[in-house]
Amino acid sequence: MKSDCRSCVVFAVVFCATRAFAGSLSLDAHEIGTKDSFQSYWEDWGGSYDRDYARGKRVLVTVRDFSRKVPQCDVTVYFVAHPVFDPQHRFIYDRKEFPVRFRGRLEASGPVSASDLHARIVNIVGFARYGRGAEMDGWIVIGEVNGQVFDVKASGPTLLEIAKSPALRELERDYYEAVDTGRH
Repeated sequence: MKSDCRSCVVFAVVFCATRAFAGSLSLDAHEIGTKDSFQSYWEDWGGSYDRDYARGKRVLVTVRDFSRKVPQCDVTVYFVAHPVFDPQHRFIYDRKEFPVRFRGRLEASGPVSASDLHARIVNIVGFARYGRGAEMDGWIVIGEVNGQVFDVKASGPTLLEIAKSPALRELERDYYEAVDTGRH
C-alpha cells in the first residue's frame, strides 16, 4: 500500500512540475513554401479553359522551452481546405502530429509539408463553370504538453478562431471519418 501512495505522490509531483514548466513553452509557425501549379488542357481567346491545379504548403514550426526543463511536447499541424466553389465548408485535408524532444535545448524546429491538394476547373465563359476537388485555406498549429494546449498559431484570423473553438473538433471528427471510410 505504501508503494502505491509513493507512486501517486511521485506522479503528482512530476505532473505539477511539468504543468508549471508548460508556461515556459512558446510556439511559432510560418509558411516557408507554397506549391502552385496547373496544367491547362485547353484555353480559348474568350477566357474559357479546362485546368488541373496542384497546390501544397510547407510550414516551419519552432517550439521554445525557456525553462529548459520540459523533456517533450507534442505538435499537431492541420492543413485546411474547402471544396471548389464552396468557401464556407472547410475541412482538414492533411494532418501531421509529432513529438518534439528538447534534450535540454532552448528550441527545436523543423519543416512540415502538406500533401498536394488537387482541383480541376472547367470554365466556359457565359455558359457554365464546373469544378471538383478543393482549394487550400491555410494551416493551424497546436502545441500541447501532457494533453494541455500551451499555444496555437494559424495562417490567418479565421483559422485561428476555428482553432480556438469547438469547430476544430468537428473538423477533426470529419477528417477521421473520411480516413476510416476511405473517402480521404
